[in-house]
Amino acid sequence: MSRILEEDARLKACDSIVPVPLSRTRLRERGYNQAELIANHIAKITEKNLLNVLKRIKHTQAQANLSRKERIENVREAFVADNKVNGLRIIVIDDVFTTGSTLNECAKALYKKGAKEVYGLTFASAI
Repeated sequence: MSRILEEDARLKACDSIVPVPLSRTRLRERGYNQAELIANHIAKITEKNLLNVLKRIKHTQAQANLSRKERIENVREAFVADNKVNGLRIIVIDDVFTTGSTLNECAKALYKKGAKEVYGLTFASAI
């Protein structure tokens, strides 16, 4: 896996790695953010900056049991980004890709604050 991460052109060109944040409630329940753990590992392998510049401003339902339409609505406008992303090329890290709703909303928030490019990277895909 590390060879793939080191050779991917988008990862090479990016400035920073950004994990998808959990809500405070979900973080308290779980005790950790799996996307942040993955992002930390990727940042070390690729020697990229890890930035926690996304904030979840809306506590959302767990996506697992929702329909596609419900997932899209569930995370709509759930994130805001910090101004530190202006001009940066960013890789957003999440654990599972199902509909892309979460990554899409994170990208919207990052672009609103001036991110130059935003890519998503996950390590599992729902089937």
